[in-house]
Amino acid sequence: MVGCTADHAEVPEPSELSGVERAAIFAGVESHPEDPANLFRIAIACEERAAAFFGEKSRKTPERSPDHQLYRELAAEEREHAELLTTEFARWEAGKPGLL
Repeated sequence: MVGCTADHAEVPEPSELSGVERAAIFAGVESHPEDPANLFRIAIACEERAAAFFGEKSRKTPERSPDHQLYRELAAEEREHAELLTTEFARWEAGKPGLL
Protein backbone atom coordinates (compact mmCIF):
# COMPACT_ATOMS: atom_id res chain seq x y z
CA MET A 1 0.00 0.00 0.00
CA VAL A 2 1.28 3.44 -0.91
CA GLY A 3 0.96 6.08 1.74
CA CYS A 4 2.55 8.90 3.60
CA THR A 5 2.65 9.69 7.28
CA ALA A 6 4.10 12.61 9.15
CA ASP A 7 7.20 10.54 9.92
CA HIS A 8 7.95 8.79 6.61
CA ALA A 9 6.73 7.79 3.19
CA GLU A 10 6.05 4.15 2.38
CA VAL A 11 7.79 2.56 -0.58
CA PRO A 12 5.38 2.21 -3.53
CA GLU A 13 4.59 -1.18 -5.03
CA PRO A 14 6.84 -2.19 -7.95
CA SER A 15 5.71 -0.96 -11.33
CA GLU A 16 4.04 -3.39 -13.69
CA LEU A 17 5.60 -1.64 -16.69
CA SER A 18 7.83 -3.73 -18.92
CA GLY A 19 11.43 -2.77 -19.55
CA VAL A 20 10.50 -1.50 -23.00
CA GLU A 21 7.67 0.61 -21.58
CA ARG A 22 10.04 2.12 -19.00
CA ALA A 23 12.64 2.79 -21.70
CA ALA A 24 9.99 4.54 -23.81
CA ILE A 25 9.05 6.78 -20.89
CA PHE A 26 12.72 7.55 -20.21
CA ALA A 27 13.32 8.32 -23.89
CA GLY A 28 10.20 10.47 -24.19
CA VAL A 29 8.80 8.23 -26.94
CA GLU A 30 5.33 6.71 -27.00
CA SER A 31 5.32 2.98 -26.39
CA HIS A 32 3.77 0.94 -29.20
CA PRO A 33 4.64 -2.70 -28.44
CA GLU A 34 2.80 -3.85 -31.56
CA ASP A 35 5.17 -1.80 -33.76
CA PRO A 36 8.67 -3.32 -34.08
CA ALA A 37 10.01 -0.02 -35.44
CA ASN A 38 9.17 1.51 -32.07
CA LEU A 39 12.16 -0.30 -30.56
CA PHE A 40 14.46 1.57 -32.94
CA ARG A 41 12.82 4.89 -32.08
CA ILE A 42 13.17 4.21 -28.34
CA ALA A 43 16.81 3.14 -28.65
CA ILE A 44 17.72 6.16 -30.79
CA ALA A 45 15.99 8.54 -28.39
CA CYS A 46 17.80 6.98 -25.40
CA GLU A 47 21.17 7.42 -27.11
CA GLU A 48 20.35 11.02 -28.04
CA ARG A 49 19.27 11.74 -24.48
CA ALA A 50 22.52 10.29 -23.13
CA ALA A 51 24.55 12.36 -25.63
CA ALA A 52 22.73 15.51 -24.54
CA PHE A 53 23.28 14.67 -20.85
CA PHE A 54 27.03 14.17 -21.27
CA GLY A 55 27.31 17.19 -23.56
CA GLU A 56 25.68 19.36 -20.91
CA LYS A 57 27.96 17.92 -18.22
CA SER A 58 31.03 18.72 -20.34
CA ARG A 59 29.88 22.32 -20.77
CA LYS A 60 29.64 22.69 -16.98
CA THR A 61 33.16 21.48 -16.21
CA PRO A 62 36.46 23.33 -16.62
CA GLU A 63 37.58 23.00 -20.22
CA ARG A 64 40.95 21.35 -19.64
CA SER A 65 39.86 19.11 -16.77
CA PRO A 66 39.81 15.30 -17.00
CA ASP A 67 36.06 15.41 -16.30
CA HIS A 68 35.48 17.71 -19.26
CA GLN A 69 37.37 15.40 -21.60
CA LEU A 70 35.59 12.30 -20.29
CA TYR A 71 32.15 13.89 -20.70
CA ARG A 72 33.04 15.01 -24.24
CA GLU A 73 34.15 11.48 -25.15
CA LEU A 74 31.02 9.94 -23.65
CA ALA A 75 28.80 12.42 -25.51
CA ALA A 76 30.59 11.63 -28.79
CA GLU A 77 30.20 7.90 -28.20
CA GLU A 78 26.47 8.25 -27.53
CA ARG A 79 26.03 10.40 -30.67
CA GLU A 80 27.85 7.69 -32.63
CA HIS A 81 25.47 5.07 -31.24
CA ALA A 82 22.45 7.19 -32.23
CA GLU A 83 23.84 7.63 -35.76
CA LEU A 84 24.51 3.91 -36.10
CA LEU A 85 21.02 3.02 -34.91
CA THR A 86 19.51 5.63 -37.25
CA THR A 87 21.38 4.07 -40.20
CA GLU A 88 20.33 0.55 -39.22
CA PHE A 89 16.73 1.70 -38.78
CA ALA A 90 16.69 3.26 -42.27
CA ARG A 91 18.10 0.06 -43.75
CA TRP A 92 15.57 -2.05 -41.84
CA GLU A 93 12.69 0.14 -43.07
CA ALA A 94 13.98 -0.21 -46.65
CA GLY A 95 14.09 -4.01 -46.29
CA LYS A 96 17.89 -4.08 -46.53
CA PRO A 97 20.14 -6.17 -44.28
CA GLY A 98 21.88 -4.45 -41.41
CA LEU A 99 25.45 -3.32 -41.73
CA LEU A 100 26.53 -5.01 -38.52
